[in-house]
Amino acid sequence: MIEKIGFVKNPLTVIAIFAGIAEVSGTIVLPFVDQTNQLVFIYFLIFFPTLLVCLFFLTLNFNNKVLYAPSDYKDETNFIKLTRFDSAKQKLVQIELDTNQSTSFIVDEISSLKESLNKRIDDMKFVDVQEEAGQIISRKGKDYSFLVRNFQNVTIFTEKMDSLGYNFQIYNPDISKNDFVYNVKEGKSIWLGSNIPFDIAKEVILESKKVYPQLQYIWITGDLNHDSPLEVYDEIFIGGSTESAIKFFKLNPISDDQFQRINELSTLNELHQLIRQSYQ
Repeated sequence: MIEKIGFVKNPLTVIAIFAGIAEVSGTIVLPFVDQTNQLVFIYFLIFFPTLLVCLFFLTLNFNNKVLYAPSDYKDETNFIKLTRFDSAKQKLVQIELDTNQSTSFIVDEISSLKESLNKRIDDMKFVDVQEEAGQIISRKGKDYSFLVRNFQNVTIFTEKMDSLGYNFQIYNPDISKNDFVYNVKEGKSIWLGSNIPFDIAKEVILESKKVYPQLQYIWITGDLNHDSPLEVYDEIFIGGSTESAIKFFKLNPISDDQFQRINELSTLNELHQLIRQSYQ
């Protein structure tokens, strides 16, 4: 019979064991109690279980969630939700507004949302100057967009580029996977906007190659003969699809020596010519 008793899993088991031990031990001890104290002891054995039952039902009525352990739930997350939020203690609040109040409320909400969006857009844009260590540092490329795919060391990259004056935004095409980290092998390409000035394009490409030496392909947006979503002429995107570079754009890898030659170039036309040498 003892083998059928499981492990202590929740407060209910503790209460049951405690009550059982108290009653059994009380009954065993009763014959050995002095006759002058037996009456008191008998009253204790009668009223103690009654008190225990009353306390149990009071707990069950006012705070029943404390009687169960997480393992008692089919999904233990329900235990966490129950302990953090007690729906029985919530109150339904209804707010009634007339037409004028509703219109005013909606207008205020829209204005607030618009201000929030405008602020967010302003934060995403490049600022003309930035104070750092008591010096004024001019921001470069404030009229252009810079994106980098969410790689493992993307924070190191964005911080480094920010110190050079470029504000890179982290790109993640799947919103449902905000924390998803991409493998650099899947994004070995750079999509270079054809309108990006030479000094910016040169510096961004070389610095990106230092952080991500796996980068091998560069495509100049604007070289397609038809409109394409990829043709963003004022944007640099680090981490373009390797598969697209090979199968769609038909690019050959750019060697490390060719990347080093970019240091020797002095015009945008020379840079584009070097990149187009990798086109098939």
